[in-house]
Amino acid sequence: MKKQPFHCLVAQSGSRYIAHCLEYDLVTSADTYHEAVRRLNLIVATKEGADHPAPEAYWKKFEVLVESNNTFRQDGTDLLIAPSAHAIS
Repeated sequence: MKKQPFHCLVAQSGSRYIAHCLEYDLVTSADTYHEAVRRLNLIVATKEGADHPAPEAYWKKFEVLVESNNTFRQDGTDLLIAPSAHAIS
């Protein structure tokens, strides 16, 4: 059975990249995009502190990005990522 990917937003905030898993409302950051995604993938794998989904506003941002074809799946992870400079405010 194929796993369903988790829905994530990744955005740059200043010099940091912020990655947010919507299913579990888990967030991490790093100096690079790839490191933020790697860290989020590790956190999601253990689901540390995960007990509720992200607020509806973040899901709506993800849907807008999906509709505008700005999503892609990061190779080697279980994350469906919607990158946007304005995804996380």
